[in-house]
Amino acid sequence: MTLTSQIVGVQAVLNVLFGRYKMVSMETQDYVYGLYGKPPVPISDEIRKLVLKGYKRGKEPITCRPADLIEPEMEKAKEETKGLARDLCDTLTYALYPKTGVDFLKWKYAIEPMPEKLKPKTLEDIKRENEAMAQAKAEAQKKTG
Repeated sequence: MTLTSQIVGVQAVLNVLFGRYKMVSMETQDYVYGLYGKPPVPISDEIRKLVLKGYKRGKEPITCRPADLIEPEMEKAKEETKGLARDLCDTLTYALYPKTGVDFLKWKYAIEPMPEKLKPKTLEDIKRENEAMAQAKAEAQKKTG
């Protein structure tokens, strides 16, 4: 499913539940504003006014390239990962996923141990779990008769 079809689907549900554009998702507002690029077909003034009413960025859609509105963040990410990131891939991991990225990098470089629940299971682990489940099921069947 594409991003735009998800946006359209969510907005359609909101329109049915609350009335036509009575409740508008943030993604629908972002789309109409132009943050996903230029729509393939112009959006009517009526719909634009309904959707962008009260929108935090304004009532008039942008005409520039959406990425031009994003502040550069790479230097900030490099600074925030000093001593943790060892290469550009590590810095990009942090930039894309700040919280998860830091945790991952700490585990990657053994700064902190990976939680047991996140460690991959071996075939032996799975075999033990399956045997334990089978045994518990057999014992439950004995009790119920």
